[in-house]
Amino acid sequence: MPIENVYKGKKLMYKFAVYRLSGTVQSESTRSETEVSGKIYGGGTNSTYGTVAPVQGEIKSETIRYQTIFLKEDDGTEHALELVDLVAPCREGHKVTLWRLGEDLWFQVHNQTTNQFYTYGKLKKLVYPKVAYFVLGILFGIYAVDQNHTGGKYLLALLFAILIGLAIATIPCGIVAWLREKAIFGAANAPNMVLAK
Repeated sequence: MPIENVYKGKKLMYKFAVYRLSGTVQSESTRSETEVSGKIYGGGTNSTYGTVAPVQGEIKSETIRYQTIFLKEDDGTEHALELVDLVAPCREGHKVTLWRLGEDLWFQVHNQTTNQFYTYGKLKKLVYPKVAYFVLGILFGIYAVDQNHTGGKYLLALLFAILIGLAIATIPCGIVAWLREKAIFGAANAPNMVLAK
């Protein structure tokens, strides 16, 4: 049986679709992958003065957790699902329901056997508006600076405008992301509700 589309709509200029799948766990496995990146420089020796340059740099690591769940629906249809940065403790025989955003992001799991919910913690970051509000914030910042005449210090005015734009854009973008996230979880948990556009 195809995965059920429970909601298709829009919230604050963000179109999304929510799908649901329920079944019995046949097996599950988890794994983690760590990606390390960064740059180290310095540490060279100056032979003339006998000095050693300090070692500087930055190393970052990001760990991504994966869970593969083999699920069997009541009609016998089987699915192999891969959850990314969402691990839902379960074992063979547990009844689970999963919700997917769009075509590939599983964002919520309800283990009906243990009656526990697990959610994707980075959903708000994923639906955070980046370009439109940032540009509007910068334009407003430039307008505000221009209104106060900077006495010919245009570089300072530009930097100030960008800082004002960032500050102005951050709050509304956070609110929009929170409202979009709330709409997505609302669609998953009460698919028949009407969401404001």
